[in-house]
Amino acid sequence: MQDMMPGGGGKVADKPEPNMKLISMVAFIGRVNYVLHSAPLRRRGHLNTYGLIVQRRVRGKGREYYEAGGRWITQLQFSGIGDRLVDAYEAGYSAKECELVVTKYNPGEWEKQVEPTYMKAKRIRAAIMLLDPQHPETWNMKNEALA
Repeated sequence: MQDMMPGGGGKVADKPEPNMKLISMVAFIGRVNYVLHSAPLRRRGHLNTYGLIVQRRVRGKGREYYEAGGRWITQLQFSGIGDRLVDAYEAGYSAKECELVVTKYNPGEWEKQVEPTYMKAKRIRAAIMLLDPQHPETWNMKNEALA
């Protein structure tokens, strides 16, 4: 993606773009983290273990906004159609099909934390899917996955 440099000098600067795998993983982490906000207080920070913080906000018409980075500095901000963002990499959706708009992307060391956080989010999601109020024996499985 190219963008005009500030100051109106007419110079064009190349801006790096995140790949769809990164977008999908961050969106998935954001969704699981959003669900954890209704969990007991001691469980809410489980996805922050590796130092990656992901926040998700939902606005009208299925548009979701995500921010990812460290505790104090946002390194990635983007928005798009929620279900497509999560499935973008595996389903082969393009940025256009997801209505992806990247407003900030600073590649760097923080990206090394995305994959381990994503794998933990997958375990947590699987545990949440197993949780069934009619079957209390599944509650321990959830607690083990969250640990």
